[in-house]
Amino acid sequence: MGGPGDSASVGAAWVFTRSGGVWTQQGAKLVASDAVGQAAQGRSVALSADGNTAIVGGGGDSGAAGAAWVFTRSGGAWTQQGAKLVGTGAAGNANQGFSVALSADGDTAIVGGWADSGGLGAAWVIYAQWRSVDAARREAGRYWCSRQL
Repeated sequence: MGGPGDSASVGAAWVFTRSGGVWTQQGAKLVASDAVGQAAQGRSVALSADGNTAIVGGGGDSGAAGAAWVFTRSGGAWTQQGAKLVGTGAAGNANQGFSVALSADGDTAIVGGWADSGGLGAAWVIYAQWRSVDAARREAGRYWCSRQL
């Protein structure tokens, strides 16, 4: 669940799991380490089908340029994956991250920015790319690329 007004509009997201009909918060709230200003993180949120990858949008980041952040879960703990996602070619303060969606496998995201080009709006498709690097880095998980398709 998202809370864009948390901490003076820095924003955050929370993950809950259900067991035996009881909902319990899992881990601490999700707050990106590289958000700038009143990012409004949590304005939009989405989960992969297995519930282990989350994307959190924040249309207010960097003075309304906007961004999205990816977190993955391992052993009940959520960790930010790489730097914030910002699509290329935005015109003006696009409010990227105002809407987000994530594919079932968690490897493809779409990030919407309603204010791009003076309100015409745009969407950016961003995907995770496995890189053949040393074994330790491969095991660390996905590497997010902000290249558009």
